[in-house]
Amino acid sequence: MSDRTLIEEVEARIEYVPRWRLILGVVLLIPPASVLGMALLGYDLYRAGEKLRAAEGESLVDDGASTEP
Repeated sequence: MSDRTLIEEVEARIEYVPRWRLILGVVLLIPPASVLGMALLGYDLYRAGEKLRAAEGESLVDDGASTEP
């Protein structure tokens, strides 16, 4: 995983979330639908992370074949 701060990671993931799903997730954060909104946003950010890693050519699983000293 690259050396990013948490804010930079979230910003990068948001670029991969469709705008309508992001708006829906934020609207659902308004009570009483907040649990559903948090679940939807969390899931979307998780999926966006997979797309981001694929675009960067990184893997979530370290295979131990690192070339760094």
